Amino acid sequence: MRLSLWTRANGKFAAMQVIAFLEWVAFIAWAYWATLFYQNYLGLSPVKAMLRFIPMFISGATCNFVVAMVVGRISGSILLGVGCAATGAACLLFANIVPHATYWAFGFPAATLVVFGADFVFATRSIFVAKVALPEEQSLAGGVFNTVMQVGGAVGLAITGVIADQITQKEAKKLGVHFDPRQPEAVRPPMEATLKGYRVAQWLSFAFCMLALALVTIFLHGIGKVGKSPRASAEEAEAQKVPDEETGSIRTMTGKQEVKDGEQS
Repeated sequence: MRLSLWTRANGKFAAMQVIAFLEWVAFIAWAYWATLFYQNYLGLSPVKAMLRFIPMFISGATCNFVVAMVVGRISGSILLGVGCAATGAACLLFANIVPHATYWAFGFPAATLVVFGADFVFATRSIFVAKVALPEEQSLAGGVFNTVMQVGGAVGLAITGVIADQITQKEAKKLGVHFDPRQPEAVRPPMEATLKGYRVAQWLSFAFCMLALALVTIFLHGIGKVGKSPRASAEEAEAQKVPDEETGSIRTMTGKQEVKDGEQS
């Protein structure tokens, strides 16, 4: 891999990867700790916990439609900013969650908002990377894209897991319980200590989202529209068509290639 790939668009390619990394740290961490909250703290069965994540599916399908409609009409930095803010809001809701409050007060809005970040950042970043990478770098750029995303999820779980365990042990000691998760027969920590660890993990995820939002504001505020509106795409396709003086047919100019009507099999 040529290191020059990271300098594409005056370094905006690298900034986009860092932002996506931070967003995926928060997104995966939120999903993990929310699941533990429902099952370990509230004591819900796996099926009942799963039902509380259904809004993510509906929100995700809606996001895909919204992105397709607006990606060619508004700046990519706006989509990225809204996505980071939405995931941050979901993390903030769980960082301040009231355990016995109704699901509609914290769980539902969090499950709805968190997907906006993942979908908006994923779609905008995919189009932007394909746009700025050279033709011979497209597959490599896609590989970097997926690698950064997967590493981000793993790092998010590792960091938040370590911090949450430390906070849980600290809070358990305050309550007179010596809890060490490294021991195979460790005493179960008090629920108050467990909840504190979950909340700190979500606060940390929120911090990652705010850092990503700051990077969007600083480095990507001028990326413009990363996509094209249907009208612009149609006009560009029409402009690429030129008459063939020899046959009177229409040739479509596609970079270095010329494709004649009727010659495609």
